[in-house]
Amino acid sequence: MQQPLPSLNNQLTLSFQDIAEDLKVSEATIKNWVKTGALKQINANDICARSYKVFKDTVVGKEKLNKRANKLQLDATNHQKIYAEIQRRINDVYQGAARINGGDLSSDYEGQLGDAHKNAEGIFYTPSSIASELLSCVDPITEDTTFCDPCCGAGSVLMAALEKGIKPENIYGFDTDKTAVEIAKSRIFKATSFKGNNIKVDDFLERMIQSSPSKTYDLVFTNPPWGKKYAPRLKQKYADAFNNGTKIDSSAIFSMACLRVLNADGYLGLLLPDAFFNVAAYKSVRAQLLNNNILYLADHKKPFKGLQTRAQSIVLKLNNAQPPPVSVTCKFDDNIYKRSQSEFSNNPNCIYNFHTSSEDAALIKHIFSHPHTTLKDKAQWGLGIVTGNNKKYVGKDRTSDCIPVFKGSDIHKSGFNPPSHFIPKDFSKYQQVAPIALYEAPEKIVYRFISSNLVFSYDDQQRFVLNSANFLVLDKGAGLSAQNLTFLLNTKLMNWLFGKIFRTHKILRSDIETLPIFTEYFDSDKQPTEQALYAYLGIKEINGQFKKLRLDNI
Repeated sequence: MQQPLPSLNNQLTLSFQDIAEDLKVSEATIKNWVKTGALKQINANDICARSYKVFKDTVVGKEKLNKRANKLQLDATNHQKIYAEIQRRINDVYQGAARINGGDLSSDYEGQLGDAHKNAEGIFYTPSSIASELLSCVDPITEDTTFCDPCCGAGSVLMAALEKGIKPENIYGFDTDKTAVEIAKSRIFKATSFKGNNIKVDDFLERMIQSSPSKTYDLVFTNPPWGKKYAPRLKQKYADAFNNGTKIDSSAIFSMACLRVLNADGYLGLLLPDAFFNVAAYKSVRAQLLNNNILYLADHKKPFKGLQTRAQSIVLKLNNAQPPPVSVTCKFDDNIYKRSQSEFSNNPNCIYNFHTSSEDAALIKHIFSHPHTTLKDKAQWGLGIVTGNNKKYVGKDRTSDCIPVFKGSDIHKSGFNPPSHFIPKDFSKYQQVAPIALYEAPEKIVYRFISSNLVFSYDDQQRFVLNSANFLVLDKGAGLSAQNLTFLLNTKLMNWLFGKIFRTHKILRSDIETLPIFTEYFDSDKQPTEQALYAYLGIKEINGQFKKLRLDNI
């Protein structure tokens, strides 16, 4: 566990910002802990220092309340011991002993790092097969080709560059982990006997902020940190420097920084979490990358042990006033598609839905060509109740001071399960509650939040829901009724569209707000059916798949 802030010893209070910096969480999280009584607030800006000390001693690392911060506190990695052992083996490499029996330093080192440390630093070392696949898009390689991995770790991508034919003296790498850097340098030496100073301990982002790059490269390929836990002020600093002040994941921040060190007509290759390609928060970064020539998009399934996130990659060529390529090669599962880059530009939020075939992409374009509106600015949205401690507040017995509450699993397209969970109706106890008037609206539409499929249910019984469900209250001028909207969002077509465009396991408001709402259809059909809707759109459905009707079939 981390030591308390130094100010605990001589101050009675700590600011919200002090505590947020100490635990690497947001100030909003601190305010939630205050609301649930975990921390004692002294005034508008300060927390009782003694209550924070008790919180760190008794809660951090022990209760789900602080799950994210717990991971950062429970790091049992003995970095000094690991470094000493790895350095001994590296010395063997330089002396030639490891040429016969040295083991795999990179995988051995990664295996010794604690999960908490890897989570905090966003460390997921690149499999050599993926590194080689990324570089296969680059051709030709010359004697003068320069290469850089600004987050080189133990050197898997550097080794792929070497195997591609790039000279070791033209290979550069940077990382903040000195042990990983030493391993990377030793791997280059073991393969080539080259021992230079091109691979260094350095903070790439800080270097980009402090000065213009002193050197640029023909190829920049990297697997940047995923979800690195920056202190709030540092995260805002990087957002200001690389993304016009909008805070995004560390992987996207590095993506923007990498563009600054590319030569004209240079190539950029990135291995990123799948959220980068389809979550609205990354729209600005995706849009900037689309200003260049995208060559290759690929899904690599789930290559990192213990991580459920899919790894996906992008390779692009810096646009030097050249027209985009005719098509982008897209690899997903066992399928390879050719897609037009403009299709990604035209998608909602510039989503790279490269899992979708060119035929399906054409059908999506056809569907969106019909007159439609969206839910943007046409509804009030509400989040389910976040109690902060479901074990404490959510029970199965109804008492006089409790009300029924519904989970996402209670929601079905046909309606709701009978009430089986109850919470105290004193809403001041909970971390997050939407305006009560929204829960009690005469009509609302409730939907599952954690789901791969759209599941919406019409509610005119003023039900309350937990945060595995969210809801919307449709504005009167939306152009259709809440019941008709519920019908539309539950159709096979909308589920198909949602999967082909977004492919997420969370039903996000920003995604729902981009789906096409065909109000003209409801003007002409007072008793809507799925088949009538498909006829209106000029499409047909066969076993969950959709095709455009030929003119002679209409």
